[in-house]
Amino acid sequence: MIKLAQAIINEFTHSIGMGSVVFEDDGFCQLLVNQEVVVKIKCDDENERMIFIGEIKDTLPDNLSKSQFNHLLSQTLTMMHGHGPSLGWDSEIGLIGFKHLPMSILSLTTFERTLADFLDWLNANPIRVELDNNSSSNHVVKSSYMRG
Repeated sequence: MIKLAQAIINEFTHSIGMGSVVFEDDGFCQLLVNQEVVVKIKCDDENERMIFIGEIKDTLPDNLSKSQFNHLLSQTLTMMHGHGPSLGWDSEIGLIGFKHLPMSILSLTTFERTLADFLDWLNANPIRVELDNNSSSNHVVKSSYMRG
């Protein structure tokens, strides 16, 4: 399955003028989107899925409000209720968003759509927007480079 994932990702990267991407031994590869956002992609052969991972925030404010905290925790359950992206905490990255794409439906079209939707979700995520408004820099990236 990693060969199929590799072929689809490289077809995509070549179509947008990027070079080839290679999965490392740990099953991960990375895409740099719009020269700003790194999306890690894991080929999870055991569960027959591709996982998109993106950083939302490397740290959380000490004064996280109850509503922010509740919203954060509620978004960790979205994968249980459907196929939408979800939140998690990674000790090396911080607050992350992730989305699964079953290998059974993997094609160039589903890859592009899933990546575009994931990038839009990362950037429009209310908790990201709220946390970004509390910081000195605003980091918004559009996925408009994607083909229609």
